[in-house]
Amino acid sequence: MLTGTSTGEVNVRVVFYGPAWVGKMATLRWIHDHTPDEQKSKLTSIDVSTEATVFFELQRPGFGELDGKKVRLLLSALHGDIEHEASSRLILKNADAVVFLADAQRERQEVNAFWAEALAQHLAEQKKDIARLPLVTCVTKSDFENADAPAQVLARLGLPMPSPGLVINPTTGRNIPELVAAVLHVIRRGFAEGTLTEEQRDKESDARARIVEHYRSALGEDIQEYWPATPPGNRPGFMVLEHRPTRERPYYTYVTAGLSLWSQLPGGPQPRLELIAYSPSENQRIADVLIALAMTILAGEEEDAPHKVHDTLTLEDLGLIHERFVLVPPMETLTLEAALLHVVPVTEDELQHAIENGTPSLLEKMKLTKRGKPLGWGRGPKESVLRKGGFFGLFN
Repeated sequence: MLTGTSTGEVNVRVVFYGPAWVGKMATLRWIHDHTPDEQKSKLTSIDVSTEATVFFELQRPGFGELDGKKVRLLLSALHGDIEHEASSRLILKNADAVVFLADAQRERQEVNAFWAEALAQHLAEQKKDIARLPLVTCVTKSDFENADAPAQVLARLGLPMPSPGLVINPTTGRNIPELVAAVLHVIRRGFAEGTLTEEQRDKESDARARIVEHYRSALGEDIQEYWPATPPGNRPGFMVLEHRPTRERPYYTYVTAGLSLWSQLPGGPQPRLELIAYSPSENQRIADVLIALAMTILAGEEEDAPHKVHDTLTLEDLGLIHERFVLVPPMETLTLEAALLHVVPVTEDELQHAIENGTPSLLEKMKLTKRGKPLGWGRGPKESVLRKGGFFGLFN
């Protein structure tokens, strides 16, 4: 649980957890759709391989306060028909509270038990006691003909029941307002009992805020922020900002803020980076890519060479073998204590040309600003890749 002294808010990360097709995404979407725009952020998807982590921020007047501070919830869930163990472990990192959803269908009881056991195991790996974690349990699909009684479904999970389980229906919204209230209740109780603690990150927040203000002075006011659904471990947090076109800059700009607070391992000529990309249209997929690339950079090991201008990059480690990029100088000069690198998507042939002849030769061949895909990116949808198959087929 993070507290910002500048905002006077307590930020609580709530993870919706359970088997595939149990209704996690539908529940998040119902909450999002029934919350006024001024009380929520956009519903955002960060895609990894066959899955997506979906999240949004929520702050309502009725949430009240914790220790005199406003409460802001970050709700997240895995979205996909197959949930990999690595992904299910990663989303629980830094979770402050969990909503476990169980499927009432009789043939899904073993699957429910598997994910309940996985929840306890993954939390134990993070040295967290599931009995002390703010936890809400729910049952979905109880109105199906092949459904077991909700009490039986919950009893088979073997999870601690600090509060009565709820029977919800993400399609009709049945008991979902009560679910949000139950989440707030267990959070307040965890705060009062000391199982939830506050973590101050003022220096990091201030440093990131300085980067953001510098961008605003050079690029204009940002219109949207995108955050990784899962924080990058013990490294500083970062986000991607979207800046609208201006008369002088007739294109959308997407840029990371905070990546440079962590020096690349093991150092080198450009140990601190921020990434920037330009698009002729609003395209949230670019934010998805910048977050994925930033997470890849932060995951570097000591034996890895630091990324620098004219390097090539792929997302093969995330299973995205068709996504290729080159890092080139940006279109403008910004005064940062870091290298600002322009991310340009390339084809397989272009990447091979860069490897064989060098990136400067490729840039000359591409005639970047005159190529068919302006600024390197094709026109994409304004919305996230939520229902568009993720990174696959990313460029038009």
